[in-house]
Amino acid sequence: MKRLLVVVDYQNDLVSGPLGFPQAKKIDKKIADKIMQYHTNHDVVGFALNYHTRKYLGTQEGQYLPILHCIEGTEGAELYGETGKVRKEQDRQFESSTFGAASFFRHLDNAQRSAAHANVKAFRSIELVGIVTNTSLLADAILAKTACPEVPIYVDASCVASPSRKANEEALDIMESMQIIVTNRRQKASAIGPWALDATNAQKPLKKASSDASPSHSASVFLDDTDIENLKNSGSDASIKHSATKRNPAYTGTADITVPDGVSASEDSTAPMKPISNDDE
Repeated sequence: MKRLLVVVDYQNDLVSGPLGFPQAKKIDKKIADKIMQYHTNHDVVGFALNYHTRKYLGTQEGQYLPILHCIEGTEGAELYGETGKVRKEQDRQFESSTFGAASFFRHLDNAQRSAAHANVKAFRSIELVGIVTNTSLLADAILAKTACPEVPIYVDASCVASPSRKANEEALDIMESMQIIVTNRRQKASAIGPWALDATNAQKPLKKASSDASPSHSASVFLDDTDIENLKNSGSDASIKHSATKRNPAYTGTADITVPDGVSASEDSTAPMKPISNDDE
């Protein structure tokens, strides 16, 4: 039984073109490497691709998003970068002019029906990577779960991206709530001070940390450029253990910081950091 990898909408116009964004470019090599791994293992690779006609602006989507993109026959509709180079002739293609690929669902549904007659699963697993996490990728993941409810559905968080960090994280939350397995997902956040995210289960609510906490503690937090600069200039309040790495196109990043004894998050809006709630962007 083979695994199926589906690369969603990783096309020039959506990565580096009119609808492109920086984080989309950063996952190119990871996606290409994963495709090659599937090829090496003789598993199945497919591409769910977004295509439009010149009449796009007259469609419902075109009214909401009046930006021409992925027009059939143009370079903008072709696969981006290294990902496009590692595609093989035998790889499958699922075309769509909207967020979810109906042809992808039909393929999975037919495969599942055929497999059911032999009392087996259609695939050992189905994994999705690509863009945009909160639109097409989310839609295709739901279609996969619907067509093949007994096949494990995976989404590799290190191989997906969205222009919005908040939307990206919320989409991953939604998928996890639907029993889609999200791999390689960083711990969402740990708040500085007495509140801490339970690292054993990111879906558990925040809980009060023990009063017996050590004199200093580390926390992995989401940072934007202002936070990083404030932390660098904050003196004894906190120290960055290593440089923050850009996480997504919303110019956010993560860094491990060490918080000295007695330092906690301030309610002052000028404080370098604060506990992160589910509503923070």
